[in-house]
Amino acid sequence: MQNKFVIVCVNICVFLFLLAGLELLGQTAYFLKKGHPLYQGKTFINDQLYERHPFLGVRIKKNVVIDKKEGKITTTDIGTRWTGAPADDRDLIRVAVVGGSSTFGSMVSDADSWAALLQGLLGDQYAVINYGNPGYSTAESIIQMALLVPEKNPDIVLFYGGWNDIANYHVQELGPDYYAQGIKQIETNMENERFKNSEWLWFQASERIFLVRLARIIRSNLDKANHARLSGFDTPDPFVDRIYLRNLQTLKLLALGKNTDTDMIFVPQVLNYKSFRFNKTPRPWSPFIKDNAMPELLDRFNKIMNDVCQAGEPHCAVINDVLAVHWESGDFKDDGHFSPEGGLKFAQVLAERVKSLQGASS
Repeated sequence: MQNKFVIVCVNICVFLFLLAGLELLGQTAYFLKKGHPLYQGKTFINDQLYERHPFLGVRIKKNVVIDKKEGKITTTDIGTRWTGAPADDRDLIRVAVVGGSSTFGSMVSDADSWAALLQGLLGDQYAVINYGNPGYSTAESIIQMALLVPEKNPDIVLFYGGWNDIANYHVQELGPDYYAQGIKQIETNMENERFKNSEWLWFQASERIFLVRLARIIRSNLDKANHARLSGFDTPDPFVDRIYLRNLQTLKLLALGKNTDTDMIFVPQVLNYKSFRFNKTPRPWSPFIKDNAMPELLDRFNKIMNDVCQAGEPHCAVINDVLAVHWESGDFKDDGHFSPEGGLKFAQVLAERVKSLQGASS
């Protein structure tokens, strides 16, 4: 019995030694390739892109270039994502786009975000400025519209969102100030990446290591088990509906600001509905909404946006045309983030409307 115990202990020690050796080898290779160590104490992968902000929770860092497997992410000297707009925009028609990850262009490279594609379609007489930030709802957009966007004095402000707001359906601790939304946004962009994008090489660097696959399978099953316990709702949340409309109206007022000729364009949220229709279990991002209820609920939620602009009101428009587009699964990278093909279709609808605006022709 004692001999078996010794053998087990020796095997465990050998395994740990090999694991440590693999980690050291990988860290050395990473350092030689990148010029800096992969593991940096308590920092996270997303620290490359985000930093804390006292009002927004987190914001995008200025002047960074990040190479990810889905493409390059480049930010400007004002903390917005690159769109290809001319550096000197003083004499151009400035178009500020505001929203969450769907506006930022998550999962695609700089040139394939719809904001960059919109810039290409509009041409060099325009400057598209992408204020989109993953996780941002109307609450964060209001702060941006109050403190950041006015610095560029845009001629046109285009707001695209709804997904991050409807995700708050039936969240009891939400509050009229979107407190719970802000906490979730911080955790999503920063803290939750501690495990998901662990900086220990043997968890994150190689798909071929058995432990990587085992860890991901365990984490995936834990997530599924957790959300399976939530039955979810298939009904609207009147409180969120009211706050959402209030926030949209605030965005409109802030867009007008000192420049009463600013055009405010609201764009309803587009999702990959085909990915929602056959599953009842709520998703982590919308934990209290039955998955197959999302299409109907979001259609209703989008209609709330139509109450922002009054009939015949100048400088305010809702582009429902995007809902009439025939969207295919290939137009999305996942549930709602556009692929390059989908982003182009989306940008084409917006470009047509932007060019027709009085502000654009003046």
